[in-house]
Amino acid sequence: EFVGWFSNKDCTSDSAISSNAKVNDSILTDSDGDGELDTLDLYAKWNYSYVYVDPSSRNTAWVATDENRGFSPNQALLTVEEAKKYLQGNDKAKYVYLLSTAILDGSSSVNNPSEISDKSIYGDGTNSVIVMRHSTSLDQPLFTITSAGSAITLKNVIIDGGAIWDENGAAGTNSGLRATSVLINAFNESFYTKLILDENVVLQNNDKEYTSLQNYTETGSGIFIQGELTSNSNTNQIRTCCGIRGCAIQLFNNSKLNFYKGIIGGSSAKDANCSKMAGAAINCDYVTTPSNPGAEVILGSATNASDGSDVKISYNKCLSDGVVVIFGYSTLKAYNITISNNSGNRRCSGLYISRNSEGEVSGSFIKNNELTQSEPGGSVYVDSDSTLKMSDVEISSNVHSNGPGAAIYLDSTWLNVYLNNVTLKDNSSSSSGSDIYNYGNLYISGK
Repeated sequence: EFVGWFSNKDCTSDSAISSNAKVNDSILTDSDGDGELDTLDLYAKWNYSYVYVDPSSRNTAWVATDENRGFSPNQALLTVEEAKKYLQGNDKAKYVYLLSTAILDGSSSVNNPSEISDKSIYGDGTNSVIVMRHSTSLDQPLFTITSAGSAITLKNVIIDGGAIWDENGAAGTNSGLRATSVLINAFNESFYTKLILDENVVLQNNDKEYTSLQNYTETGSGIFIQGELTSNSNTNQIRTCCGIRGCAIQLFNNSKLNFYKGIIGGSSAKDANCSKMAGAAINCDYVTTPSNPGAEVILGSATNASDGSDVKISYNKCLSDGVVVIFGYSTLKAYNITISNNSGNRRCSGLYISRNSEGEVSGSFIKNNELTQSEPGGSVYVDSDSTLKMSDVEISSNVHSNGPGAAIYLDSTWLNVYLNNVTLKDNSSSSSGSDIYNYGNLYISGK
């Protein structure tokens, strides 16, 4: 949309509606008030609704010229930050189509479009920048974090994998793009990364295809991280991401998740060609020795609130082993969270704690989750030398429609579960043990 003609001063300012470097015309005017006519260049300005960005162009002798204005794939810009200049002033949706992986390294300058990477990505505070996967980047993360020092921060941005779901969401059929990579890759074998979701950050619609016998580099669909991930706001959401495990968040090694506030919803761990489909919302595994402990997961903000409002994990689906999987010498501390309306086929429809892990849950709700396959299980499943402590928790209206267990299932004599002021009600099993099905050491106190 053409906006009008502007002087070069207006065109190059940070508050420009959008900037075209090309001089389209000039006039004679006494611009400096000295009584003599001066030549003043005029610039055409356009209101952009979408811009193409191709960071890989830096490898093909990309040169910043008048023609690199981002409005077509063959005239793409280099960075998301540069693209935002073209989107300023647009009061509608602002789309950035990524043709290749954008590097986030925490150091580059947004004033130099020939820089190889972006700084932390911020929207303008009025309308979120929508970063979209393009059909040319199906096998690449949309963002790759390469910073070992400073944290990368996302704010006011929507990162979209391009899947178009039917009415069943990520558990249904996708008529859009299907990728073989995550939205954000924050994994590096040499160092730990840091990623902060500040506010109004949404990761969504990534349908990650199973391609081979999976290894750790092929898991995750939303975020795959070795390092520290923090979410600070209820406006942050990771949703409708699909893959084989860790669909919203996959943690590797002794990573740390500080998900103080936010929503993880509508993601699905499913693939007909893979039997290991766990952790539709959060998954931490691969580490199984005391000398190399697993992940540390913190959900909620440890306040006096107990309405489950800090973190909501809902409407996720898994074919095996739970929506939140704490595994392999990992730890969980959860305060004021809700795990609800999730579904699972096998063993667990909610929280799964296994393989020498420890969990503490307080002031929270686990409700309306459903398990369907004909073997024992529940919305909370504990096994393999693990420990779970729960206090002031309501576990209600969970259903196992085809087997024993529904609320809590304890699947080993080598485990300890402590329940203090835990309410179990309206849980339903087609067989037995609708509230508690116990093979372990169970300690109950309070009311």
